[in-house]
Amino acid sequence: MFVLALGSRAVGQPQPPASGTSPPPPAPVLAPPGPTPESAPTAPPLAGAAVQPVAPAPAPAIPAPRIAVFPVHVAPGLDPSLRSLIERQLGRSAAQRGYQLADAATTARVAGATSGALTPERAMTMVRDAGSAFGLFASVQSRNGRYHVNVQVAPANALATSADAEGVSSDLYASIDRAVGSRLPEASSLAPPPAPPPTGPSPSAPPTPAPRDEFPDGRFRLALGGETAFGVSPGPFQNHLLGARFDWRFSERASLGLAVQYANLKGKDGRAHNVLPWALFEYRVGLGAGWAVPLRFASGYLVKNGPVVQPSAGLSAPLGDDLDLSVALLAPTVWITHERAVVSMDLAAELGVTF
Repeated sequence: MFVLALGSRAVGQPQPPASGTSPPPPAPVLAPPGPTPESAPTAPPLAGAAVQPVAPAPAPAIPAPRIAVFPVHVAPGLDPSLRSLIERQLGRSAAQRGYQLADAATTARVAGATSGALTPERAMTMVRDAGSAFGLFASVQSRNGRYHVNVQVAPANALATSADAEGVSSDLYASIDRAVGSRLPEASSLAPPPAPPPTGPSPSAPPTPAPRDEFPDGRFRLALGGETAFGVSPGPFQNHLLGARFDWRFSERASLGLAVQYANLKGKDGRAHNVLPWALFEYRVGLGAGWAVPLRFASGYLVKNGPVVQPSAGLSAPLGDDLDLSVALLAPTVWITHERAVVSMDLAAELGVTF
């Protein structure tokens, strides 16, 4: 509060009171809110002092949108160090456009928990699971002595778009930066995130359950393949199997399947022909970039002979968006024929399509 001096006399000179009147009481001085120590009284400002404008409180900073850089798929035969170099360039290009990089451990955990081909729907799910607004995916291969990199920019709520980059050394990184810039918008152009809803339930309406992500496309899988059994007990023998399998995928990793195979077996008087139906359970351990380790337990019945039991472990490699090649590298098999157990070590390969 300012005290203004009126009249033509200088400020600070005493003025006699008018005759017959008592001098007016001094104007009260307002203290700031809260208790003021008596040892430090607040003095009123001098009359005529310049009014200092009060600076407005700074607006709360809007956090930069988060982006997740997922592991880069390097084609077989190329230097594995390309993965970290390209991932570093993807992160640098995103940071230059105003994005905050998601936690690398969280991104690796999300990528490891996903198996199968990278579909647009699966990419959106991975970006949301990483708590990010965008995700960067890339794959690199070599053609005509130059590296070719396919960069995919996947928003959390829209389908991914892609751009290609190519080069040898520094020109490859510049080409990757241009590819990212052609598909990733500047962070400053994005609308700020909406204010979070109140944590407490509304007293007038029941709380709305959080929406659940639907299981991605690809609930079924059809596979064609063959298998060779190398007998180890009793004595050496070879059995050959050829057939088809149909799986129902009830989660991202687990499935139940039914198979039927033609069996060419070692018999008493040469080769014998038979049919072997199977029922099996499979659990896939994701390795990232579509690679996985399928763990299976199968049980079947060889017609007019007896049951067959087989646990197996192998490797699955992606060949396309919905196509994969799987091999069973460790598959001990027990054949019960005429009340006698026969043991073999099997090798199998199959080509599967998910739909």
